[in-house]
Parts: sequence; C-alpha cells; structure tokens
Amino acid sequence: MQRRSGTPLPGADSALPDPRRRQLLQALALALGAPAAARLTAGSASLAAALSWADSPAGAEAPAEVFSETQLEILRVICAHVIPATDTPGAAELGVHRFVDHQLAHVEDAEARDQACHVLDALDGQARERRDTGFAQLAYDDQRALLEDLEAERNGFGPGEKWPFKKLKDLVVFGYCTTETGATKLLAFDPVPGGFRGSIPLESVGRAWFS
Repeated sequence: MQRRSGTPLPGADSALPDPRRRQLLQALALALGAPAAARLTAGSASLAAALSWADSPAGAEAPAEVFSETQLEILRVICAHVIPATDTPGAAELGVHRFVDHQLAHVEDAEARDQACHVLDALDGQARERRDTGFAQLAYDDQRALLEDLEAERNGFGPGEKWPFKKLKDLVVFGYCTTETGATKLLAFDPVPGGFRGSIPLESVGRAWFS
C-alpha cells in the first residue's frame, strides 16, 4: 500500500521503536532547540499521540477535536507561514494544522486548549477590525503583518497572545517532523558548516581559536 504524502518513516507502532523515536527527537532538537523540544515531548504520551496521528491513514483529514472549522482554517494559514511549501510540501499541505488539533486534544490540558483557541480568535478579530474580513481571507502580506504584530505584542496583541502563539508554532514544527517529508527534507546535516580547510595561513584568520 502506498503511503500518503506526509506519512512518517516506516516501522512505527505503539511501542515507539527507539530508532524512530530518536530520529524525531533529534529533528525537533535541531529545529526548535533542546529546551523547546523537551517541553513538547515530555513523557511518553506526547510522542505516542504524535506518532498515532502520523500513522493514521486519515490523520491529515481527521475532523477537528478542539478547534472550530474557522479556527482550523486560520491555523492552516499559520502553518503555511511557519513552514511554507517550496520544492517540497509545506506544513499546510501535509495537514499539520490537524496534528496540532489532535495533540492539543490528547496531550495538553484545558488551559492550553483555551489559550490556543483564544489566540486564533484574536487574530481573526483583529483582521475583521482592520480589514473587515477574516484572517484566512486576508492577503498574504496582511496576514504576515498581523502575525508580526502578535509576536511584537503591539497593535492589540500582548503576552496573552504571544506565548500561546509560540506554543502553536512549536507544535507545527513538531507535527511537520513526524511526517516523512519533515523527517527527511526539513533539516540537512552539515558536519562542518562552511566547509573544512585543514591548512590555512595564520594571517588569514588573525588568530587561532580555542574551544
């Protein structure tokens, strides 16, 4: 059976085989930093829920459990801004907005779910106040401007929106890393960034480096 675009690497089951678990944790640590990755994956329930979504044939088309259809569409647009499509599918194309909904429903508490809904409603409310239309219907640049205002805590946004939004973005990256595309295309490994030159004149660098 052919796997859908965005499905995880093979070999996953409820036991969370170590190689796959390790690969996901490494990808998250590189993409988000170790502290954020640790927060997202604390306890086995978080990884188990993430991989159960990824393994489901209908995962990217599953009905929402936390968000309304309007909120889910706003989140889909946010996914497109966080990880846009390039020569590979982006987070929106892989249905990562539904992963975020699933993870909030099965791992996070009621407060986290309420905060996530609040920030999406706040974006939509600001869009309607400024442009008389919903956030998802705005032009790309107008969406971007609102997201930048949110992150800067200005023009109607504050910490009550900024930090839940950061959590949503982290979950988007988490969800993307569970997919085959994310696991194999999001990050490229360069053991020596910039290239290695073994013998160079000292005067070209000015001094030796201590590490």
